[in-house]
Amino acid sequence: MQTIKSVDGFRGRWASDVDPTPPEKFWYQRLYRGEVNVLVGPSGSAKSLCAARIVADMSRRGEPCVYVDMEQSAGLARLRLDAAGADLSKVRIFDVTDPLYLPDNLDELATMIASEGFKLAVFDTATKTLKGINIYKSGDKAAECFVACSGLAQTTGCAMLFVEHSLKHVPKGADATFAIPDAIARTARMGILFGYDPEDKDRRAAAWVKDSNDDTAPGMAFEFDAVDVLELTGDGNEDDDGDGTGDVKHGIACLNIVDKDYEISDKLSLVRVSHRKGEGDSAQSKAEAAKFLTDTLANGPIPVNAAALCPDHGHQREHGCAEQGCTKPLTAVSGLTDLADEQGLKWRTIRRAQTAIGIEIGKKRGVGKGGMAFWRLPAGHPALVANAPTELN
Repeated sequence: MQTIKSVDGFRGRWASDVDPTPPEKFWYQRLYRGEVNVLVGPSGSAKSLCAARIVADMSRRGEPCVYVDMEQSAGLARLRLDAAGADLSKVRIFDVTDPLYLPDNLDELATMIASEGFKLAVFDTATKTLKGINIYKSGDKAAECFVACSGLAQTTGCAMLFVEHSLKHVPKGADATFAIPDAIARTARMGILFGYDPEDKDRRAAAWVKDSNDDTAPGMAFEFDAVDVLELTGDGNEDDDGDGTGDVKHGIACLNIVDKDYEISDKLSLVRVSHRKGEGDSAQSKAEAAKFLTDTLANGPIPVNAAALCPDHGHQREHGCAEQGCTKPLTAVSGLTDLADEQGLKWRTIRRAQTAIGIEIGKKRGVGKGGMAFWRLPAGHPALVANAPTELN
């Protein structure tokens, strides 16, 4: 990354040479250009859909974006962006099969920004993007990485948005910024909490809790929508007869903004674990979770988390197939956690439905260090299709 030097060739600048103009805001005046921004919320709260909404809105304005999605496959990321109305030609995607790690690939990112003029880079999640750095246990190392990202953002004008899970244990009565992991909070110019709307559990809400210019914006409220999106796997036409010759239509969830001036009295309620635990699971949500599992697993086992596997052997090492002599590229496979989140289902409810239905848990050896966990319907389950595999391919 290029170091800022003054006209005399030394690092650092005279104060008289520093531009005092506050950084520009964008996306409804809620994020800073040329700075580090952070969006945090509970696991499964649809933070990724919020990030996709931001990227989609910016791309439609003709502003190119980098979208580093380490939570799901590039295919699912594309479908979500498409559902949110993104200009897909303006979004460069990285995922688990083609990752962009920090700080390892920071110089590569700087080169791309300079070459392509990217205006926004989203990292979902920060934890999985920081290679070899635990954001919670290696705070100083993580903070150094975020400082380097801040320097890149300031020199290029490209905004950085890190998506991360909120801290689970926040002292009662504490400032809302305590929900943000300290390593990011130190560097972020804008801090946002995202989670379940305390007034309506079927909606999501965001609260702005940190603004370095002391100009904290009001909150926002979001509602889910389902958009039919074609997965381009066939001849360019919809596969109406199910013979596999056409493209497949998916109902993909997206978030729509329904209130840009939403007041939230208790901002920590968005991310407080007790708020979610106290809701309980309705009979309808349990039924939806059970249907999701039976429908999703009807054709065979699915990994719990997203993975990248060899299409022939399944075995995977960090850089490719573990089968000797195999050079085929790895294929991204969506996990149940991704698919459940896509349907707006809570993982807690999914786990309870798993127990009730009798879903079996298996582990595929040869993938990663400890194997890869997967779920499958029990033998003889009426939802299983004929000759469905019992192990991951």
